[in-house]
Amino acid sequence: MNRRRTIILLCTLLPLFLMGCQTYTSSKGKAAIEPIASIPDEKIITKPSVLQERQEALLREKALQEQQEQAALVARTQQEMEEKIALLTERELKLENSLAALNSRLETATQENQQLVDTLTELSLEKEAITLETQQSTQESAQRIEQLNQESSERIEQLNQENAQRIEQLQSRNATLANEISELQSLIEENKTIQQEQKAERLLLEQEREALLEEQQKAYFTSLQDLTDERDALVSENRMLKAQLEEKTLTIEEKVRLEQLRSDEAKRLEQEKLEKRQELEAEQQRLASQEEAKRLALEKEWRQIPPLDEITYPRLYKTGNPTSFAKEGEKLRTLMLPLDDIPWKESTIVAEVHKSISDLDIPIVFVTGHMENVIALVKEMRSNAALFSTGAIITSFPIQDLGTYGMEIQYQEKKNLRLIVANLPEYQVVQQFTRAEPWQATQKKLTKDRLTHLQGVLGEGSRTVATLLGASLYEPSYRDWNTFSPVAYRQIDYLWPLSAFLEEEGFFDTYRLTHFSEATNAGNTLVTPDVGRTGRLHLQQKGTPPGISDADHRGRVCSR
Repeated sequence: MNRRRTIILLCTLLPLFLMGCQTYTSSKGKAAIEPIASIPDEKIITKPSVLQERQEALLREKALQEQQEQAALVARTQQEMEEKIALLTERELKLENSLAALNSRLETATQENQQLVDTLTELSLEKEAITLETQQSTQESAQRIEQLNQESSERIEQLNQENAQRIEQLQSRNATLANEISELQSLIEENKTIQQEQKAERLLLEQEREALLEEQQKAYFTSLQDLTDERDALVSENRMLKAQLEEKTLTIEEKVRLEQLRSDEAKRLEQEKLEKRQELEAEQQRLASQEEAKRLALEKEWRQIPPLDEITYPRLYKTGNPTSFAKEGEKLRTLMLPLDDIPWKESTIVAEVHKSISDLDIPIVFVTGHMENVIALVKEMRSNAALFSTGAIITSFPIQDLGTYGMEIQYQEKKNLRLIVANLPEYQVVQQFTRAEPWQATQKKLTKDRLTHLQGVLGEGSRTVATLLGASLYEPSYRDWNTFSPVAYRQIDYLWPLSAFLEEEGFFDTYRLTHFSEATNAGNTLVTPDVGRTGRLHLQQKGTPPGISDADHRGRVCSR
């Protein structure tokens, strides 16, 4: 009786033990699969991510297959146990068959594991190929990623449906097994005595089964751990590939940005060139307008002087230049400028003459010579001036009154000054002197008319106003001709009449006033025996004479 109870107890515990193993195996498998199955179905944007999803799907499918295989193996084992209990005579044969089936399943599991390893290897190769494809073509990769995403989504949905169907089948199978267990319990009650006799053999079978299950569990968990490690490695490698892909993407974006910057810089440079060209055109137009305005102003100024055969004297020439006064105690600077007696053939001469005196900034310039040359210089200098038959006077002081040979200017705010220009050409005496012919008689014969003309020039104006005379007399000053002169042909005492006449009229030779003596300063620039035409600046004054600069080679300034 006790033996029968023991057999019944064992038969009751055995299914419970088997069901516990199944539950333990299923729960462990489920726990291992759930982290993979719980991955959210999000949109994957990189090919390595698609590869990882596919590998995880394969792992889930493989784990599910192994779980099903384990469940089927447990079911078959239970069925074999029931058949052995029911048919004791066929127990050994069925046990051998069961062991053979288990070995076959084990080999199948091993093969499946090997296939899984091969699949993972193929996936790794495929991943490398995909990586190469990714490097070769970003656009093709994007299209392939989208296709793989769609296939993966469809495959996951299909696997979910298959899993649901298999779960339903397992639930149905569990219900069937429960019924069979009930039937088995009734059979166990009838065969307790037989089971007692087979206790030792059953215990041995249990040990073998437990050992087999333990080995299978170890192999399963080892395989699962390997797959988990492989998955982690793939995840890490996937992250690296994702980082590389992002880096490549950033490189492409940087190239695009640089190209855009270069394009913008080219556009900016083109815009700057256009603006500079427009500014240059505007500047050219402005300069052209200024030149045109200058030309019109020049024409307007030049129209003040008619052609030489139509001009009348005296004539005032006004420009836009402002007038000014001399400061109290300031020296008065003047310039005697005798020009050629024949018209200039080259138009550049007048510009050269103007350039030679432009830096002097002289407020009063006496100009004598041919009137074409005088008028050309007046136009070139573009300064206020007065034209006379004897020459021109260019000045920056206000002009108060015009006469036949001169004018009155306002020198300071409360002081006026009279300016006279004289030009007395005479060539016979110079020619005879240079040819060593008797020249004194010719000089004396010509002196009367020359003195009369000079008297007429000096007859204008008030004798109470200080007067400056710029004269081209065509004869030297008698003060330069004496025995102390350093010039050989002047070492005689000869009274030249025009300079003597100017002294009688109260004029002072400004050259002689501002230089030490005839012996140290001869007062001419002609040091050869050929005498030249000379002229000086003379001052006629009341009171202290202002400081006057010396004259050019052919003229002098006198003052009174």
